[in-house]
Amino acid sequence: MPFVITTSKKKRKNEKRNIFNCMRMRYKCHSHGKNLYLFFFFKIYLFLIIISFFSFSFSYSFFLFFHNIILKTC
Repeated sequence: MPFVITTSKKKRKNEKRNIFNCMRMRYKCHSHGKNLYLFFFFKIYLFLIIISFFSFSFSYSFFLFFHNIILKTC
């Protein structure tokens, strides 16, 4: 073996346990916190896109409605 890991067996066991705890209780894990923030921002982004789409369609329908009224009256 080219390199020897000089950590004790107990320490390696603790590291494994920490990894499993991180997988089990995900909210305490730092990387999962980042993923949670990304998911949160993604949800907000989707919500904004949907709202903008609905507002655009709503304003466009209003524009067509008033345009038709103006064309009929003039």
